Amino acid sequence: MFKSKRILAIVPARSGSKGLKNKNILPVNNKPLLGYTGDFIKKNKFIDESVISTDSTKYQLLAKKYGLDTFFLRSKKLSKSRISDYEVIKDTLMKSEKHYNNKFDIIIYLQPTSPYRESKDLISALNTLLNRKLDSIWSVSEVDLKFHPLKQLVFNKKLNFFHRAGKEVIARQQLSKTYIRNGVFYIITRECITKHKSIMGKKSQGYVITKRCFNIDDKNDFIDFKKFINENSS
Repeated sequence: MFKSKRILAIVPARSGSKGLKNKNILPVNNKPLLGYTGDFIKKNKFIDESVISTDSTKYQLLAKKYGLDTFFLRSKKLSKSRISDYEVIKDTLMKSEKHYNNKFDIIIYLQPTSPYRESKDLISALNTLLNRKLDSIWSVSEVDLKFHPLKQLVFNKKLNFFHRAGKEVIARQQLSKTYIRNGVFYIITRECITKHKSIMGKKSQGYVITKRCFNIDDKNDFIDFKKFINENSS
């Protein structure tokens, strides 16, 4: 428990990834990506239960090796490529509460494709969620101003600004900071899922991570993470 709140960690690992086949279980130093998330959960003793949501029995066997519970398989309906995180979280939360015969106050959503995390960030974000009575808090990274949305363009039949306000931008000083979610963690209250039917809710905040993050979608992302681990292994 964390400050008397029951915590459920959910690890989503659908097997049908298209950009990088079986990316959730690709090995780095003889450990599958989901294994890095499983080991991270073990370090954080305040997490009461941890569950994998997957459509693959092969993934379940690997997940069990790294301490994740595997009492259900995700349905085919919820294993399609355009299923939202909200649907996966709600399904896992309801199944978990039935399985453990207990309600959870907070859900921590940990994607295997963002395998590098630090406990101090998670703990700090949890404290912020509770102290400010938020519905959710997402880990984010600041976007370099050179990639600001108002500087982005679209090109169909002709070149144009992505947003019409972009034509008014003549100096970096006119641009406010923007952020992108990095997948390191999502922390969400039970009420946000059951009442607001959302993973953001009405009162949400970003937790800015300044260190390097990995969000593995393609082969180059995977190579970068593998290189990082090899360079930083003791």
